[in-house]
Amino acid sequence: MKSIVECMTEPLALVGESPLFLAEHETILWVDLLSGVLFSTDATTGATSKSEFQGSALGPPRRTVHGEIVLVVDRDLWNLGSPGSGVRSHLATFAIDAGLRPNDGACDASGRFWVGYKRSDGSADGILVTLIDPAAPAMVMSNLELPNGLAFAGDGESAFFVDSLKRTIYRIERLGDSSGPSVAPWVITPKEYGLPDGIALDDEGGLWVAMWGGGVVLRYGPDGQIAGELRIPVSLVTAVCFGTHGELYITTSRFDLDSTEQPQAGALFRAQTSFHGAPIFDFDPESLSTG
Repeated sequence: MKSIVECMTEPLALVGESPLFLAEHETILWVDLLSGVLFSTDATTGATSKSEFQGSALGPPRRTVHGEIVLVVDRDLWNLGSPGSGVRSHLATFAIDAGLRPNDGACDASGRFWVGYKRSDGSADGILVTLIDPAAPAMVMSNLELPNGLAFAGDGESAFFVDSLKRTIYRIERLGDSSGPSVAPWVITPKEYGLPDGIALDDEGGLWVAMWGGGVVLRYGPDGQIAGELRIPVSLVTAVCFGTHGELYITTSRFDLDSTEQPQAGALFRAQTSFHGAPIFDFDPESLSTG
């Protein structure tokens, strides 16, 4: 895939993650995972503002069905109101081990928030949960080494999920089954490309995978074969999302990098593609159990 890759911002993030394009505001929300910062970048000018959550690890931001923004902060879910409003309203605290921190997530077709949590000490005890009942988040997968990207298919029937250190992308099916979803390995990414990180689906069933350490975004076709690659001028590529007209927004990291060798590491990038993103489902506050 040949495409001009444009650097949109300064190298703002230690570990940029979880981009979300807001079409109605022409804005990209993205987080600095470990520094507790939520960025808001204007898609036209690249101007970026930030909100700080000091001392916290941030999971993904998501739009609600009412047009507001929610954000996973450690084990809490916060409503931030409309972008730029300065509102912070606490929605729920979830009974998740304090030794776990959020990493990435998404909402399914029913508006339920799914989030992967990584063990802070690095042990292989991560989890993927659905944030429904604050007192008992529903377990989807456990014993994960590094839970990461999550993307739901536009028909709402399936999803893809990454365990980075295993270099494995899983396919999750039967999402609405009362007995629980089925999970099976879909592909193992080639070692020479680094580790799979954040993902996004296009409307032709292709899966775009940010490759940590590889300086590339891979596109997998629906058959699970690599169908193209997009080179990024930074080695630590972390996550991707689509804009309205085929733009692919790409977050990066400068973690443990020499800034003189990779001066753009930690910036937000954009590339024009010939694809469009699959629908992104919004969070429904009604999905939370009130006990």
